[in-house]
Amino acid sequence: MIVDYQIYARRQAQDHFRGLAISAYGDCFLNYLAIAESFAQGGYEVDPVWTEVDERSESLIKNAIDQILHRE
Repeated sequence: MIVDYQIYARRQAQDHFRGLAISAYGDCFLNYLAIAESFAQGGYEVDPVWTEVDERSESLIKNAIDQILHRE
């Protein structure tokens, strides 16, 4: 999971979670979760060998972050 999701989550969390951190770890799993812009730019993070998602994954991930952060 690239750092753009961390930045997004911190912006969405505002002051509620000052130490908020997002991390991703895959045990024996080497894949990237890039943002949509990364797919347009190219690079190894979006090469099909290194990811199983496409540019549509960004909105799904950000929606999940929003749901978690805005639970009452």
